[in-house]
Amino acid sequence: MRDEARRLWRLYLQIATPEKITRIALRYINRLDIPLPITDFGDYLAAPPSVASGLPQGIRSFLTRVAIQEPASEATCIINQALESLTKQGYASLVLDIDVFKQSQLDASDEEAWRVLETMRNFKNRVFLRVLLKTQ
Repeated sequence: MRDEARRLWRLYLQIATPEKITRIALRYINRLDIPLPITDFGDYLAAPPSVASGLPQGIRSFLTRVAIQEPASEATCIINQALESLTKQGYASLVLDIDVFKQSQLDASDEEAWRVLETMRNFKNRVFLRVLLKTQ
């Protein structure tokens, strides 16, 4: 996909002749079908939803959103976790939406944008593994 994006970007540069890149972003949306019943979302997520004690604990749906910033790259990552309605019999859909972006002032024809994208992709991969797989 990256090679195709580069090819299309070169075409865009020729047609539109932009001068600056002011924002760079990557977004990955994953849907994971989890078998029912789900007894503990902690089996799937490092930061599962919680319900206050004394309330019924059966979660029918949830949505959490957290924005974090990586100091080294100054990229922001918005992490959305959601439990969607049933999509297939016996399964619930867990959606993990990872949006990484950075404000910039890069020359549109400079290769630096591609280096920034690669750094952001590595950040996204670390987020995905830590949020979903609870790795160190």
